[in-house]
Amino acid sequence: MQRMLAFLLILFLAACRDRDEATGPMSRPAAAADPNPIATTTASEPSSSVTSTAPNSLAAKKLSERRKIERLIEHVESLEGAVFIRNGDEHTCREAAGHLRDKWQWKRREIRTSRDFIRVAATKSSVSGQPYLIRFNDGREVRSDEYLLKELKRIESGSN
Repeated sequence: MQRMLAFLLILFLAACRDRDEATGPMSRPAAAADPNPIATTTASEPSSSVTSTAPNSLAAKKLSERRKIERLIEHVESLEGAVFIRNGDEHTCREAAGHLRDKWQWKRREIRTSRDFIRVAATKSSVSGQPYLIRFNDGREVRSDEYLLKELKRIESGSN
């Protein structure tokens, strides 16, 4: 009887994990959301010991869509000296990353893949329809969707 209960629990937990990977961020209110969603991992992601010994492209292919989105947000947050422009207002990259996390949570039902995330949450303002821009130190401005699609390809190819 205990083995049967343990087996059913394992099946239930696996189903929950698969559902979470397919639907993106957990379906809990934003206020209760994990303040650091980047720290969340799934069983399908490679462990650090695997990524250090496996080829980069192999490790990248094993990333869940959720992890790819998290990596994109981490990348935005880490841009040195860049400015994120939303609705004509300038924001730090840290603020932009927070906004993208919030929008991901808010639009979670529309976002199944990393490309959905870019299209739905990281391309333009839901309020004004204006495209999001990134201005770099050299004054160059790029649309966030174009930049993030290039970054996603880099992530998927396993390039560092």
